[in-house]
This record gives sequence, structure tokens and C-alpha cells, in this order.
Amino acid sequence: MNRRLYIHGGMQKAGSKSIQSFSASETDLLGSRRLRYATTGRDGIWHRPVYEAAAEHIRALGREADETQRDLLISYEEMYLWPDAQIRGIQSVFDQVELFVVRRSFTPWLNSFVNQMIKAHLVTAEEIDEALEKPSALARRADVDHHVERWRLLLGDNAVVVADYPEAGSGDVLQSFADWLDVNFDGVPNNLKNPNPAADLHSLSILLEVKRIVADEAPGLLRAAMSEAHSALAARWLDTRSEAGPQLVSSQACNDLLMARSSTSGEAQPIDLSELRDRLGASERAMANMIVSVANQRET
Repeated sequence: MNRRLYIHGGMQKAGSKSIQSFSASETDLLGSRRLRYATTGRDGIWHRPVYEAAAEHIRALGREADETQRDLLISYEEMYLWPDAQIRGIQSVFDQVELFVVRRSFTPWLNSFVNQMIKAHLVTAEEIDEALEKPSALARRADVDHHVERWRLLLGDNAVVVADYPEAGSGDVLQSFADWLDVNFDGVPNNLKNPNPAADLHSLSILLEVKRIVADEAPGLLRAAMSEAHSALAARWLDTRSEAGPQLVSSQACNDLLMARSSTSGEAQPIDLSELRDRLGASERAMANMIVSVANQRET
């Protein structure tokens, strides 16, 4: 049996959690195509361990393919960033490798990425400040076409498929993914809840203040405080499959970042989150302090 590996490689904030939830739950549907969502290097619904330590997992993936007599599927939203050496390593074990990447326009992607950083349980306020202070790295990260070209040079043009992300209400990324795998998506109930909604501006201002209050405390307190904040605020959050998330970074600022990405004249202007600071009134500060206090009591 020829070994075949299908890779969903990202990008971030482009429907990855929906694709992973679908892949992990629809075992019978994938099985009808002799496909298996690999258990090797899988953590929950994604294959982040494979991305972070490919050399430790590649041959084990090959053994799983042999033992199950199935083509394998793996998914992690940053795999499109894999260096050429990792791609060649996969090719040394699998006879055929195919890549599926979802590409998202820069302005909605950057706004979604910043939203996610503020929501994230373990991203600190300092890490957010550092990322926004020198945002050209974010612009380079979003240059999917550059990375896709690298994969095509190694795998061949036909082995790499790029789908454009359907913004709110304009389509379903799962349909493009199912088409790539050639599985019959018809009749599969669309009962996957939105796994990663966008926080609204009010919530973002409180979440960022929670991170600033916790500051240099132990990571366990940050996780606990963010869990409390999610519980208190998540009912307000937005299902971005049907409505756009808040725009924290203007279209003009995003265009300036894209210009700076290919420039040698220096770093782009920092991303300004003053709108969130302006929204932080007495009631929002009180709520942030209460969230941290409750989390601290539970941690101790």
C-alpha cells in the first residue's frame, strides 16, 4: 500500500477549529474514503505535537498508516510555516503528500488574530504589547502565498490546494475542506457549534485589563482568571460565521503593515489599542478586579 498523508496546514484564524472538530468527529465519513484522522502526535483535536517535533512523529505516522491500511489526515494551523527540511522529512516516509491551506484577507485576519491573543488563556499582556509594538512579523506570518509556493516547489502544483476563507455569511470553509478530501459532505448536519467566537469590544477591554492586573503573577493565576473572564463574558461574543468581529486595527493601518512587510526602511508603526483603553470605565475596571479576585481565591 502506498502511504498517503493529507495535511490541513492553516492558516490561523481561518476556520481551523471547525475543520479539526469536523475531522475528529466524522470518523465514519472519513472512513468511507479510507481516511483516518491520525492519532499519532494528536493532542485533543489538533496535531500540534507533530508540528513542534516532526522528527519524533513522522515515522510513527508511517507505521500508523501501515497498521491501519488507511490514508492519514493531520491538522494544525501553523503547518504551512514548516521549513523545507520538515516537508522533505514527511516525503521520505510518505509516497504522496497533499496540503490544504485556507487563505484569509489580511485586514480581517489581523483583527481576528489580535482578538484571539487578548482572549487566549496563557498569552500575557506583555506578549501582546511586544507583538503589537513590532507588527511587521505578523504581516510576514500572514504571507501565505510565499509559503504555499515553497510547498508547491517540493510537492508539485497539484498537491497543494488553497481555499479563500469565506467571511461572515459568505460560505462554509468545511465545504471546501470536504471537497478537497473528496468526501460526501451532503447530509452531514451542520451541528458544529462555533468553536472560537470573537469577543466584542466591551469584553476585550475587560480581558486585556485582567491580563494587566495579573501581570507577572504565576501562569496558573492567568489561566484561572481568563477562565473566569470567559465564563462571565462569553454570552456576548460573536459567531463570526454569520457576523463580522470587531475591527481593532483599521484598514489603513493594515495596508501600511503590508507595505512595510516588503520594505527595508524599518519597522511599521505599532498597532494602537487605544479604543479598548477608552472603553475601560469604572464598571469595567471593577469587573476585571473582581474576576482576578475570584480566580485568586480559587487558586489558593
